[in-house]
Amino acid sequence: MKRIAVSVSVVLALSALAVAVPSLALAAAPITETDAIEAAEQLVARVGGYSARHPHAPGGCAAWTDGDVTPGTPLLVHTYPDLEPSYYYTPLESERGDATFVTVDAVTGDWQAFGNRSQSGDFPRVTREAAARTASDALGTRLSPSDLRAVGMPNKHLYWHTGEPGGREVFVNIADPSDIHVGLDESISPPQRSYEPTTFSRAATTAARPPPRWSWTTGERTSTSRTLPTSPTA
Repeated sequence: MKRIAVSVSVVLALSALAVAVPSLALAAAPITETDAIEAAEQLVARVGGYSARHPHAPGGCAAWTDGDVTPGTPLLVHTYPDLEPSYYYTPLESERGDATFVTVDAVTGDWQAFGNRSQSGDFPRVTREAAARTASDALGTRLSPSDLRAVGMPNKHLYWHTGEPGGREVFVNIADPSDIHVGLDESISPPQRSYEPTTFSRAATTAARPPPRWSWTTGERTSTSRTLPTSPTA
């Protein structure tokens, strides 16, 4: 009887483990476009209300104060060169023509950054279909739109990308149809600079200001403060 009890315990433990593994896999899956839109709308409501009450306070967005903001289709952006889902770039536009954006983590669903876009209207300016035609001409082979994915590059721009990283590949800027690259070059992936190690004093470190954050599209300055008010009376 003792042996049977041990066997049952082992089976139960293995069953519990088998149930736990799928839940971990689901937690790491990218969120959906709908999730990204909901996260952006929640942020717009929160920041817009805060900005309306505190027009000149940091961390706000004047374009969201009237609440009449419409989200566009989120664009899933991948890392390069591993091509893993990174975040959703969700474009938004108000009735008065204010163009803004929110980036949402593709795994956790948390917002990462928000700010103004320099270009209003349709986003992206270069569609996936148009980029597929450009890439087909560049490679001399027929490609479909599904062969392309958006990637964020070190030059702080987003590109439609197809091909094997480090091999024969094409990059088409999502905002500039003339910015096309066949293969990786220094204009989209500048070489990393080496710096001499520096010793900082406690006073200098305390006084230092963090650098401004920039978006991946046009180098626009963004608001990324997570110290937004949580109290409804703020």
